Amino acid sequence: MNTNLKHPLRWLLLAWLGVVYLQRLLDGSSGPRIPLTDGRIPLPANIDPALFALVAFTLCMVLHCVLHAIALFKTMPPYLNLPYFLGQGLLVLAIFSLGDGQQAVFGLCLVLTLEAIHLLRRPRLLIAVVGGYLLLYVLSLNPLQIYLSVDLSLILHKLVSSVTFVMFVLACVILYNQRTKAHQHDQELLHALASTHAQLEAAHIQLEDYAARVEALTLVTERQRLARELHDTLAQGLVGLGMQLETINGLLLRERPQQARDIVQQALSRVRTTLADARDAIDDLRSGAANSPDDLEAMREEIQRFTNATGIPCHADLEALTLLARPLHEHILRILSESLTNISRHAQASEVWIRAKRDNEDELTLEICDNGVGFDAAAMMTLAGHYGLLGLRERVRLIDGRLEITSASGQGTTLRFTFLLTSQGREMASGKALRQAALPTTRKADAYE
Repeated sequence: MNTNLKHPLRWLLLAWLGVVYLQRLLDGSSGPRIPLTDGRIPLPANIDPALFALVAFTLCMVLHCVLHAIALFKTMPPYLNLPYFLGQGLLVLAIFSLGDGQQAVFGLCLVLTLEAIHLLRRPRLLIAVVGGYLLLYVLSLNPLQIYLSVDLSLILHKLVSSVTFVMFVLACVILYNQRTKAHQHDQELLHALASTHAQLEAAHIQLEDYAARVEALTLVTERQRLARELHDTLAQGLVGLGMQLETINGLLLRERPQQARDIVQQALSRVRTTLADARDAIDDLRSGAANSPDDLEAMREEIQRFTNATGIPCHADLEALTLLARPLHEHILRILSESLTNISRHAQASEVWIRAKRDNEDELTLEICDNGVGFDAAAMMTLAGHYGLLGLRERVRLIDGRLEITSASGQGTTLRFTFLLTSQGREMASGKALRQAALPTTRKADAYE
């Protein structure tokens, strides 16, 4: 019970006991209640029965009030609850026996009922105690007439007269039950609210942590993207331009100006292309959209520029790349450009092969091979400054592909890229296979015509 409500209730119950005592004094004493053979308790001749009853009633009420005060203002162990209420019931019975105290019994039973509702927490014990006081009050309605009289109307009258007390007790029990359930429900709601609040705080902290991680990962991703775009546009363009300038210098030293002028024109074209690629990369970084009208043709042009700049023949079969999803074409173009740049700078190759083929229903492979000097792939990945291979691996990982490098000193290098086919690519591959299977039959029919 709320502390703000406990103290007023305690003092109210004690004041109630005082009212019961005053009412008994005003009603007077009609002598002892317990009958013997002559209907009275035998007393000495010099003792007034009314005074004796008043003194005994006062002593019983004092003891009754002291027990009430102990129960209301002190913490009583739970195992003393039942003995306490039994003792109080016996005191009420003693008070009733000292005179015509039905009204006193009624008031005292009401006080004990309220006190039981206030103190007891076990419903079964509460019902037993309240039921006992109800029975005590019913017995106080002249028990001899109830049990010895054969007048049923009198018995019925006595029972009906106790209806007020019975209804009061039932109302108190119902209110107590409702209050207990409401209190339990409030406690459950408070516990659930506290638990939910704690969960929300934990979720808020976790969301803040996730937001910080996402922000950090976003910054890292953007830095990697900027590095790839700069490497794939400006760095590769400058590398190609440097190779062309070296070729021009060699041609001029050998007094071959016409070929030098041709390379100059190619270099100018490459400068324009690199500038356009840089602008496209900037636009892509700003808008996030790729703009390539024909990616397969752009790959062929990149291969042709490589051959013109290095003089290395390149055998390419790229038709299978059309089976891949269009968003992958830009990444493959960057992969092809970086691979050719690495060959021109490091491989010392005399021939290059590029082939795209479909391995199975779900995968397509792009192989870029050269017959150059080769290298140790594992050692190369650990050296600083080799951003080409690092960029290749990052770009392949972005499109859920795989990169396998096969190389050894003096045995050339093979870069094997594996990409996943979409459902549309599988359907295109199936249709192409059917058309190729039907093509010889058609030609034979044309020949017969």
